[in-house]
Amino acid sequence: MLRKNLVIAWRHIKRDKLTTTINLLGLVIGLTACLVTYLIIVAELSYDTFHPDKDRIYRALSQVQAPSGEPSGWSTVPFPATEVVRAEFEDVESLAVFIAFYARVSVPFEDQQIILAEALDLNEEASDMIVVQPDYFDIFQYEWEAGDKETALNEPFQVVLTTGKAEKYFGSMPASQVLGREVIYNDSLRMTVTGVVKDWEQNTDFIFGDFISFATVKETFLNRRANLGNWQTPNRFSQTFVKLKPNASPIDIEQRLVALLSEHAGQETSVSKARLQPLTSMHIDEAYGDMNSERAYLPVLFTLLTIAFLLLTLAIVNYVNLATAQSLSRSRETSMRKTLGSTRPMLIFQFLTETFLLTSFAIVLAVLLVPPTLEFISAYIPKYVGLYLIEPWAIVVIALLISLAAGIYPAFVISGYSPVEGRNKLMLSGKQKKNSLRKVLIVFQFTISIVLIICTLVINYQIYFLLTADMGFNKNSVVSIDAPGFNYDSRTQQLYDTIRQLPGVETVSLNMGPPIERGHRSGQLQNSETGVTVEAELHSGDEHYLGLYEIDIVAGRNFGAHAEDSLAEFVINESTAKQLGFSQPADALGKMVESNMFGPRKGPVVGVVADFHSRPLQNPIRPAFFLLASRNSRTISIKIAANSGEQGFADALLEVEKAWMGLYPNERFRYSLLEQEIAEFYAWEFNSARVMGMATLVSLFISCIGLFGLVTFTTELRTKEIGVRKVMGASITSIVVMLCREFTVLVLIAIAIASPLAWFMMNTWLKFFAYHASIDWWIFVLAGVIALLIALLTVSFHAIRVARSNPVHNLRVE
Repeated sequence: MLRKNLVIAWRHIKRDKLTTTINLLGLVIGLTACLVTYLIIVAELSYDTFHPDKDRIYRALSQVQAPSGEPSGWSTVPFPATEVVRAEFEDVESLAVFIAFYARVSVPFEDQQIILAEALDLNEEASDMIVVQPDYFDIFQYEWEAGDKETALNEPFQVVLTTGKAEKYFGSMPASQVLGREVIYNDSLRMTVTGVVKDWEQNTDFIFGDFISFATVKETFLNRRANLGNWQTPNRFSQTFVKLKPNASPIDIEQRLVALLSEHAGQETSVSKARLQPLTSMHIDEAYGDMNSERAYLPVLFTLLTIAFLLLTLAIVNYVNLATAQSLSRSRETSMRKTLGSTRPMLIFQFLTETFLLTSFAIVLAVLLVPPTLEFISAYIPKYVGLYLIEPWAIVVIALLISLAAGIYPAFVISGYSPVEGRNKLMLSGKQKKNSLRKVLIVFQFTISIVLIICTLVINYQIYFLLTADMGFNKNSVVSIDAPGFNYDSRTQQLYDTIRQLPGVETVSLNMGPPIERGHRSGQLQNSETGVTVEAELHSGDEHYLGLYEIDIVAGRNFGAHAEDSLAEFVINESTAKQLGFSQPADALGKMVESNMFGPRKGPVVGVVADFHSRPLQNPIRPAFFLLASRNSRTISIKIAANSGEQGFADALLEVEKAWMGLYPNERFRYSLLEQEIAEFYAWEFNSARVMGMATLVSLFISCIGLFGLVTFTTELRTKEIGVRKVMGASITSIVVMLCREFTVLVLIAIAIASPLAWFMMNTWLKFFAYHASIDWWIFVLAGVIALLIALLTVSFHAIRVARSNPVHNLRVE
């Protein structure tokens, strides 16, 4: 029975090549989108799920509550608390703290150091080096190629390497021979290799290859960075992991941890809450980022899933539409089968077999298309996404579900014709004309396409707004470089002085960073007279900072070029002035304020600047204040002369690089453009625009090929009518208009449905931005015109061909 049905199905698929091609194209595209999305989601959800005892491993987190009431998450807790937890919390089996480490790596060779890796940028790149406590290897299981886990990190100046790093540093040398070798970090930190472990091959956020013993911290300059005695503020470069004993309650540990922080830090602590984050949820918890890995953004995954589902739905709708339209041509087949004894269930099973066979072909083609598709979008997806993540049983389930979804209704419709109806073509033709389901499906298809068009237009319009909005400061032709190390020194000042003299350089400033960043240091600023306190962002630099970034001074003056150890001066923005109790910016001038940043400081407000955007435009403008503090800075901002042109800009950068190499010959020269940094803040929006654009094109393609197939069958039904109209003198134009009129009305209905739906979706999305573009009327008009033109071109292509045909052939008696 099944073999006979498969043979019949194959014959029908081969005979009706146009319908087969249209349905196959739609299903392949929809299935490819679904498979790719499935692989991405599975890969994102698989991060760090391979660890033994993963259900007992947690990351300790802090929530810092600012006086303004705005919380921010930290991926660690103050270090002294971890020592108490280790000693006193009996439900904690193991605890390990690690600190991200950024360093240039070299190895000694014949009385010289061979540099093997340059230091990464701590503001932009995740480090694969950590300074770690020995218990790390009790919490996370590695396969040891050489060395003893129990002693490898117990002493200062020890390092454990992964096999990948050992090969990078020492070539193909066996792991046992790597032990005892020396690795030098930042030219002075000499470490002895005491262990080699295998790299993990699964998806993980633990990308580390160099494990430096934590005991090294107290013996070296790392002690200043680690800030190990601070109860008040966590180290943002560190993370703390605990492994609980079986049946231990993480809620109890959280409560005890909060009580511990309150007891030791008192009212001075900025930590208001602590929690334990399960290891397996780290990768998808956007609220608590860290310096070592990238989070999966759940809204992106949901968006991808929704788009893939919509594309597959469009393909299924196409199949239903074309299959029901074919019911007339297959009515005689149905009538003959029923006359010969076939029952309705037998016919339904036959038609479902055809759908299953076509779906199976589509799945095979989709699987073949997945690798090149993944390669095409490789820049936007996790590294380890691949076909190996698809379970074979899932393919069978998908084929069955799609076959049922696409085939069940057409099978019932076609199998429902009686033998009498099957022989009465006129009767069936009338039914075809009255069938409203296909019209509903066409409206549904174009509604989805138009919604996607509008969403794409709005997202791109918002991106244009984000990139062209007035930020309140100059962002053009500004380049920043970070001096090596972590602190200001004499070479930093020398580089600054050299750059100031270079041709093509208009202004130079030594500071702690540009006006806009994802996160600024915040501190309390208090009105000394009234006691009013404001939590404000700190911006610090020299007296050239405000001028370089062209931040408008609305009252008072800039900093004076005096020594930084004299009376402190403050410049505040308008929002800070208002929150300190001054109704007008000028009222704040000369008033004494004090801050706890860079030690206690007290001094007058000498200037008030206009409000500016210090964070991406998803955020409202915040209170901010400026301190003259170039000695705490290592960022040199450079404004290239505006009239330099592209060549002049490149020449100026070349001169800056020469000055850099003269002072730091062993350091890689890197610079950042402020315009590019601002654009990177909106990477999610850029990626969303790309995804929506591709989805829109694909949805329109699926809708149009379905519409083309439907027009083909519709015109076949009206072949004699068209012939009669031409004989009676109808023009080609009038016939084309007649054939297009019905589909035009359907697209207009789709526009009317899609417009409010898309407006609601995009209006909700734009609310995530404190500042955003408006959804103008022209967006809906443009989307409607695009959809209408595409539909008309699709219909007209076939309508013109039919209208130009010879009426003699159309009126032939069968």
